[in-house]
Amino acid sequence: MGQVAVGFDIEWKPTFRRGNTFEELRMNKVGVAIGGDAVKVFTDYNVSVKAVEDLRYLANQKLKRDSYGKPSCQQWGLASLTETLVCKELSKPKKIKLGNWELYPLSKEQLRYAATDAFASWHLHQVLKRLPDVVKDTADTRNESVPA
Repeated sequence: MGQVAVGFDIEWKPTFRRGNTFEELRMNKVGVAIGGDAVKVFTDYNVSVKAVEDLRYLANQKLKRDSYGKPSCQQWGLASLTETLVCKELSKPKKIKLGNWELYPLSKEQLRYAATDAFASWHLHQVLKRLPDVVKDTADTRNESVPA
């Protein structure tokens, strides 16, 4: 049975229980710089986020080559990946991005922002997975989990 991917991005103070989606190995958690989100969840809540995949590395594997034919190391953001892959602008208003994500309840704008980021991450993962690899690097270990 293949793995399932879900868009993953944390913008607010979540509540976790052991044995939930974050620890599920058969469900890839995908996002840009998702390792930082996984570390924060582990540091703040002692919950391991397993089976994470950083879209920056996947994009470099699928999209770019350097002069030697190897994958490039472009530093992608979610907005730049969205524009490159699906020719859409991903709105990232600073007022919302830098707002107080600890407030309860979150504003409709915050909810829309978080949901859009998570959906964009999932959608871009689907698009990238359909593209052929530029070069298959067997030493690539960037699809990893945060240790328990």
